[in-house]
Amino acid sequence: MIRSALLFLVFCTGASQLLAQQQQVHGWIQAGAEFDLTKDLELQVSLMARPEIYPDYTLTQYNTEIGLAYAWNKHWKAGLEGRFGLDEGFPESRLAASVRYRDGMGPWELQWRMKAQIQWTQFELPEKELRNRFLLGYEINKHLMPYLAAEYFLTADHAETSFREYRYMAGAEYELNKKQDLELTYIYSNAWNTGNQNIRHIASLSWKYNW
Repeated sequence: MIRSALLFLVFCTGASQLLAQQQQVHGWIQAGAEFDLTKDLELQVSLMARPEIYPDYTLTQYNTEIGLAYAWNKHWKAGLEGRFGLDEGFPESRLAASVRYRDGMGPWELQWRMKAQIQWTQFELPEKELRNRFLLGYEINKHLMPYLAAEYFLTADHAETSFREYRYMAGAEYELNKKQDLELTYIYSNAWNTGNQNIRHIASLSWKYNW
């Protein structure tokens, strides 16, 4: 059902896009846990699987991510993280530092995150990225918050520095109980300023347990 719906979205982008750009459909599945080390410091651990659904069904990527997050106050949080896994069968590693801001106005919630990261594989030179993500959410009740978000990637490699990707997102966060959260998201990801323009339609499901 999910695959059929995503393929329909691909079709709706139009025949001209299909001819000019490479269209892909992916699924992102993530399970994670958070551990409170102190009042303001938490340890985060996640396992991720990212299969490609169309045009070919393959498990292109899976990762393990470990991070620390420190809350300065109720609005600001800083974090460090490391990700290690396989991308299309090759080892890939990533280190990142981030800062987040979160605020609310009645039922509305605003979020901003800036992340600086460096990633490398066995056969490629390191690639650096600066990512800015903006989110606007609306709390329907204490359990459910749908949202819209956008993220922009500034990439630097051995050749040049340029904007090479943006993502638009529509999703919802749902609090199952005090310990568990679910998040379901559709992501439209467009990579440009590259040899092959690559458009990905992504269905993402994330589950988190708070210890």
